[in-house]
Amino acid sequence: MTKDVKSLDEFNEIQAHLSPKIALIVLFFLDRFDEESNRMGRYVDLMSDDFIDRVLFLTCNKESHNHGIFEKYNIETIPT
Repeated sequence: MTKDVKSLDEFNEIQAHLSPKIALIVLFFLDRFDEESNRMGRYVDLMSDDFIDRVLFLTCNKESHNHGIFEKYNIETIPT
């Protein structure tokens, strides 16, 4: 299952308490609330089940929050 990240502080907290078994963090940005984004979110959930305990899958809603994440990691645009 994926976890929704609501702020840079929450993302930093997740990183601070991450299991040493986790080799990769995948951050999936939802650009809007529509059927396509919902479908992609379900795919991310399915992938997270396949890589449990090795990869951490996180989701972020681009429109409502996470400006700190965008600034810290220099994210300017979201590929579509």
